Amino acid sequence: MVANILVISDLHLVNGQVDLELWGPAQQSAFEELLDATRPGGALAADQVELICNGDTFDFLLTRPHLDAQLTTDVTMAHAKWTGIAAAHEPWFAALRRFLEVPGRRLTFLIGNHDLELIYPSIRSRLRSAIRANPGTVRVCLARAYSPRPDVVVEHGCQYDPWNTIPTIWEQSAPPAYPSELEMSDPRGQAIGPALLPFGSRYMTHVFLPLRERFPYLDRMVPDLGATRQIALVSLLAPALAIGWVRHMLDLIAPATATPTFPANEEPLALFDTALRAVAGVTQAVGAQEDDAWLAEIAGLRSALAMPAPEALAAIVTGTQPRPQGADLPVMPHPASKSEDTPHLVIVGHTHNEGRRSLPTGGVLLNTGTWMHRSVVPTAAEWYADLAAWFREGRQSGRAPRNGTRFTAAWLRADPGAATVGELIAWEDHSFSLVPDEASIIAPH
Repeated sequence: MVANILVISDLHLVNGQVDLELWGPAQQSAFEELLDATRPGGALAADQVELICNGDTFDFLLTRPHLDAQLTTDVTMAHAKWTGIAAAHEPWFAALRRFLEVPGRRLTFLIGNHDLELIYPSIRSRLRSAIRANPGTVRVCLARAYSPRPDVVVEHGCQYDPWNTIPTIWEQSAPPAYPSELEMSDPRGQAIGPALLPFGSRYMTHVFLPLRERFPYLDRMVPDLGATRQIALVSLLAPALAIGWVRHMLDLIAPATATPTFPANEEPLALFDTALRAVAGVTQAVGAQEDDAWLAEIAGLRSALAMPAPEALAAIVTGTQPRPQGADLPVMPHPASKSEDTPHLVIVGHTHNEGRRSLPTGGVLLNTGTWMHRSVVPTAAEWYADLAAWFREGRQSGRAPRNGTRFTAAWLRADPGAATVGELIAWEDHSFSLVPDEASIIAPH
């Protein structure tokens, strides 16, 4: 019996609010067409098809009411957020309902750092109610990782990111769950108390949202600008926001710390240096490592901020590009299975950087990226005045950078008795195509 598995991640469905929602008509159309391709006669059809939503499917962090500086989330807050998410995305749930109407179709959800609230049984119950599918077809993996085939491991990936590791929920060494171990129906009589949030979640809600409201592009660029480059931009373009960033950051790591001294003239380089001291404190607090590449990036940003404002903006944006996060994501050693076999395929998300790379063990890592709208970080050759206005104003002022949005999925095929074959595919122009290893949406035209 031929079986296909499709893995998608980081859809980030919010509650439909204009300034926060990341899922729009283009994403919905591509999603429906991707699922339609799994129907009998479609390009992705098979006797059995499993769709895996690999974490951060829903964005509870961006959905109001926001958590402010709270260290935890709880079931009451989770339900308040879920109500808005479900109401805004009935077409998305309807597409899943149609997918599951076909015999042999299964749907599996994994938990990510933006939808940690799926740990609550009542939220999982409401998820199944929103889809309204036949019993047993909507499964949830409550383990950190999932092994749908003996040679495949799927996990969101946040547990390898010290900023976004979900604390207290999973043991790092725990093996992945097998299909028979998934939750296939609503649990009864379970109660879970408040859940401790990763540092990155607290940073998002308490520190980053004011910056994102002013400059929506900060977390929608490809490659990722990274927190250090983001703060350099804000120090240059909105000094008052940079001061607020430092104060809120210190609130998270050391609430009793004395208020830092800020430069009287809000000079960008001095503001950036003040912010770096806060970054150093956070890096130490979360156990992240400073490396030579990060130190070199700081040196380059300090040099840029010493320039006149127009040149500084161009240098910060178009300077040496940060490494894609996916390249740094450590996935080995990996608890591949309960028999300690090495996985042939490892599928992750989390970093929003789609791609493929070989593993030291001879296997393959596929990162499925994100479906949210993204813009490509321009090179120096692509820089022009209208583009500077777009970055400076933070909204639809001036000419926007190139579109970097890509609707990607991992396509896994398993013939009886054969090893699983995995490819990264992109859905566009009403069809799918394989993404070559050398293909990049960040290369200049």
